[in-house]
Amino acid sequence: MLLARDSFGKTDSLLQVAQKMNRSDTELVNLYTQIAWSYLASGDTANTISFLRKSRALAGQLKFEHGLISAYSNIGLYYTKFG
Repeated sequence: MLLARDSFGKTDSLLQVAQKMNRSDTELVNLYTQIAWSYLASGDTANTISFLRKSRALAGQLKFEHGLISAYSNIGLYYTKFG
């Protein structure tokens, strides 16, 4: 789990990187997960689950098995903690 001291600044930086990336890249799946955990560190649970879902959707589109497994695991962790 990514925990940042300056989670707002970190989230903004990660979002800027995501906007510049190729949408069909598996790295974007991983970046969405990092963004999600950064939002969680700042207490923004709505954006946390939103980016976890984006990660899952893109991993599925790309048939990125490792990313899909990771996304489902992270979503499960989220719902275990926040219901």
